[in-house]
Amino acid sequence: MTAPTRVRRHEVSHRSITAEEGGYDLDPTPGGGIRVRLVNVREGHGVGKVLLPLAAGAARRDAPAFGRRVKEAVGASA
Repeated sequence: MTAPTRVRRHEVSHRSITAEEGGYDLDPTPGGGIRVRLVNVREGHGVGKVLLPLAAGAARRDAPAFGRRVKEAVGASA
């Protein structure tokens, strides 16, 4: 069985900002590790259309810390 290289999800909630498509791309690195790329295609609804640029900026700023939290969680479960 081949391990997946893409994981995708689709949000169906009715919040003001949703991730229409989200997930992870997993790419092997030359050193034998795995590079994880977070994918989020966000969409604003109602007032979320105005807030979307602020939310996107906050998500970009938190991305490195989010990656560390994911890595720690995976390491803790291994």
